[in-house]
Amino acid sequence: LRFAEPPVGRRRFRPPEPLKECPRCGGPSEDTVYRATAGHGACLQPSLAAVVSRANLRLTPMQAAALVITPIAALGFLLLLWHNLAPSGWGRRRRGSRRTRSAPTEEDLQEHVELLGGSGAAGGAPRELGSVEGPSGPRPGPLLGQVLSSKACTLACRLLGSFCLLVVVLGLFTLFLHREALQTTVGAEDCLFASVYAPREALQRKGPSALAPLPVIVFLHGGALVMGSGADSGVAATYGPPLGLVETGRAVVVHVNYRLGALGFFSLTENETGQPLFGVGSTNLGLRDQLEALRWVQENIQAFGGDPSRVTLMGQGSGGTAVQALLASPLARGLFHRAVSMSGSPKIDATLAEASVQWSASGFLDDLTRSCPGGTALKNSSELRDCLLTLRGEDFVTLLPEQVTPSWLYDAPSAWMQEDKIHLVTVDGDVIPRNVSAALGAPDLIGVLPNVPVMLATTQEEFDSSYDEAKELQPYDHNSVLEWAEALVDSWVFGESLYYLYPVDGSDPPRRRWSQLVADLRLTCGNRFHARQLSRSQPLQTFVYELTHGVANPPAKLSGVSAYLSSFSATYAFQGWDTVLLFNSTGLLDYTLQHDDLVVGDRLRSAVLSFAETGVVADWLPFHQHEAVCDVGSRRRGGGALKPGDCRPDPWRTEACALLEEYGISRRYWAVD
Repeated sequence: LRFAEPPVGRRRFRPPEPLKECPRCGGPSEDTVYRATAGHGACLQPSLAAVVSRANLRLTPMQAAALVITPIAALGFLLLLWHNLAPSGWGRRRRGSRRTRSAPTEEDLQEHVELLGGSGAAGGAPRELGSVEGPSGPRPGPLLGQVLSSKACTLACRLLGSFCLLVVVLGLFTLFLHREALQTTVGAEDCLFASVYAPREALQRKGPSALAPLPVIVFLHGGALVMGSGADSGVAATYGPPLGLVETGRAVVVHVNYRLGALGFFSLTENETGQPLFGVGSTNLGLRDQLEALRWVQENIQAFGGDPSRVTLMGQGSGGTAVQALLASPLARGLFHRAVSMSGSPKIDATLAEASVQWSASGFLDDLTRSCPGGTALKNSSELRDCLLTLRGEDFVTLLPEQVTPSWLYDAPSAWMQEDKIHLVTVDGDVIPRNVSAALGAPDLIGVLPNVPVMLATTQEEFDSSYDEAKELQPYDHNSVLEWAEALVDSWVFGESLYYLYPVDGSDPPRRRWSQLVADLRLTCGNRFHARQLSRSQPLQTFVYELTHGVANPPAKLSGVSAYLSSFSATYAFQGWDTVLLFNSTGLLDYTLQHDDLVVGDRLRSAVLSFAETGVVADWLPFHQHEAVCDVGSRRRGGGALKPGDCRPDPWRTEACALLEEYGISRRYWAVD
């Protein structure tokens, strides 16, 4: 699979296999649908079935040991410090005092095993870590869930395929700054797996009660194109399972993996010819993986009760970026019929040659080739090709340069920003023929590109969760805005105009205004521009929504070990919050959804499902009608209770985007990847 377009020799996504009934484990869900995959399977709630194309998380023994031993050792060290340094009585249980927490019950053990993704036989015997026989030979067995209660049995584990190679630190996949703590990779290059979620009734399509085929939603995960996966549990899972969508009985949902980082988006050209180093079909490999997944859906989704003529391509974050890229790809025409981009980055304009220069200037190539014969002094493209094909896949992950995910990625822009960012998605002339912003809605590409109904979405405070680590415009006030504007464009008039639009007051404290300004500059204005472009060719088929409902019971933080590695904290409508509400799953968040969250989630879910079914949303106005933006929030902009059709022009945002464009900083600082 290294630097090659799928499929390679055989289909990467296999056809579906027959369903079996769930084995009796003595638990509460004995009538659950069971999915067999090469002798393994997954049992879910009675109303759902998770379908996977292949099984098992792949870790080497050393990687597994690192992931297990390191957090235990760290915890032991902290406990030792606490025991020896804490003042008398602190953190120590007094002799004879009662424990505040009782011993775990059988239900607690059951829940713990399920959360780990463990699996075992009815008698509780753990599966051995090793290899199991499958259709294509032996492969690693499950890693997690090795310790099971003799009375507990897992009913809800989901055995997903290996996800694409990425770095984890104590179980958290992170950006560049965290890699030095523990360079442990998980996943594998052989990672093109799909996970299909369908209502049970859709799978039992026999007899007079059989349902009509359901619309299909293919979801692309986010993660800056260097992290995340299509898994719904485990170290690389971001969102959790899309149960909120599937439990409605209105859609079949497909999660897919695609290659990440340098293995998915390495752009390098031959010095001699300027052509891609690995030939035609070797560029934008992550996007090509997504296209292959869409082809698999077209050929196989009917077996799960899905309608191949109603496929919605949906993505969040960099998954939303990929959606916008494929909207500008002739290769995607006919593979999906609606598109939803949530917080997608609008700047996709770097050519293959420009990206090749960026990769070379980063020093990444020198780091990779040191171990090859000839080292960094390889003489020609042929020698370089041979070298890159012999390296370990992990090398492409652990040596990934900081310029792929620089520290300022989620900050307000500064004068030096954007200059050293490596563009991962490129205008390669094949998957993406031209600058995406120019291609969308271009008259000469009508009938060439997908030309499908589109929903573009942003959240009102996209970068709220980055506020605590931000360096620019801090602290946010009148003076800092003036200083920032003068440094950026040498104009205090621009600063005054900007603060007039984003002032701090009682209802809008500094955190909220900073988050709104950065969101507009980096994401929202670019997405509104794309909506304008699309409306030129499909005025009745382009919709825009903005999530204005923030965290009902702030703050929302990361859970478990992840919380110790990141200052992530969200108060308002942060990036990814709409996916949490849509899936009705908090994923990595240590947060319990409140009543208002659930109400807004229901409204958003209904709109997305209606769009997937018909390509329109009842009571929603298309963007071309006075640039109407549909407010997905718990309160209307004008006050009063929320109404289903709360779509209206957004003059404040239009003025703000026009101001940023006037001073030439809007498109320059749009988010990338």
